[in-house]
Amino acid sequence: MMNATQQENPKILMISLRDQWLGSCRLPRALASQGFCIEALCRPSSYLASTRYIERFYWMKSQWNVFSRLVLLKVLVTIYRSRPDLLLAGDEDAVLVLIDLARFSRLWPDRWLAELLRRSLWDKTYHGQIIDKQKFVRLLHSWQLPTPRTYDLALLADSSNEPWTYPVVLKGSFGSGGSGVTICPDASTLHNQAEKLAKPPKSALKAMIKRWLFYDIYSLDAAHELQEFIAGTSGLFPFVAWQGKLLAGFALLRLKTYPNSTGPSSVVQSIDLPELRQTLEQIVQRIGFSGFGSFDFMYHKSTGKAYVIELNPRPVPASHFPEDVSGVSLSKCLYQAMQGLAVPTSTFKSFTVAMFPGEFKRDPHSEYLSSAYHDVPWDDEHLLESIFPGYSKVNSRQDQKVQG
Repeated sequence: MMNATQQENPKILMISLRDQWLGSCRLPRALASQGFCIEALCRPSSYLASTRYIERFYWMKSQWNVFSRLVLLKVLVTIYRSRPDLLLAGDEDAVLVLIDLARFSRLWPDRWLAELLRRSLWDKTYHGQIIDKQKFVRLLHSWQLPTPRTYDLALLADSSNEPWTYPVVLKGSFGSGGSGVTICPDASTLHNQAEKLAKPPKSALKAMIKRWLFYDIYSLDAAHELQEFIAGTSGLFPFVAWQGKLLAGFALLRLKTYPNSTGPSSVVQSIDLPELRQTLEQIVQRIGFSGFGSFDFMYHKSTGKAYVIELNPRPVPASHFPEDVSGVSLSKCLYQAMQGLAVPTSTFKSFTVAMFPGEFKRDPHSEYLSSAYHDVPWDDEHLLESIFPGYSKVNSRQDQKVQG
């Protein structure tokens, strides 16, 4: 018998404004397998629209500019049509829309909307710090948590008094998949990159009009700063949380990336970092986070210390990993928490995953395609064809044999 907090099929409304976005399109299968009812607001041309595990679609017209403030109205109407138990932003732009909606909901007479947004996001105090990578690192500094040192880019004006050492990282406030990040091995490279970022001053009136009518998370006052370079390997920690409690997650090191060294992971390998998990549990608790997310970190090989560098408040391509691969199902943990059930503590499991389609694109003959778990969505043919047209016709037998 279900208790008072349980529902037979909790409903999640996924919102995705980007088309070719891998972070959210694989998650519906994992959620549906646990008993969630999944609905989605997206474009017909998006990867998310191709998966067979969504029960109902609400279409965003393809000709709409996803950066228009009119999108906010579309999202609001869709939320009331769907009446979900949880909202799930599938990309950075969707995160920004939900934050804007949360601000607007304070004036809305229906408190149901405000409560839905509260349990789908995090404490409103930290809205700005979470979407701005620079502000997030400064926030962690103020909490005395392990993060790289940061430096004001204005200090470049005095080359005789540079407080950093080379290499150094030039990083923007916004970005994903490695965009906005440049590793500068020397002063010449740093100055050249800084010159490219220099832009003529914008008209204050034009800037104000643009901000009122449009938004784009990749151009929102995209300031840059310098960040200490940590010698080691970059990693990520996909996780799921509920009302400020980190339910489950796993630390992954990036063994290979594509299409460049700061790009998305194409091969990941699990690593046991209990101290990092304790740090991340503190962060999740303090900001009151709910839903799927992923922390990025740098792992210093010689000291074994992990430095947190950013938080992506949305699903990532590893969020859907099945339990028999990663040792834990993040979707299952979320379902248990939302149903008021106890979420068992997961234990570390060693595994390596070749991400699809990144590793195949990086090297069609990569050893990891056979030695690691190759994460191909064989049971979602339309999605597979959307992500990589023609792949199943050429590679199905080989990959099915490996995974079998």
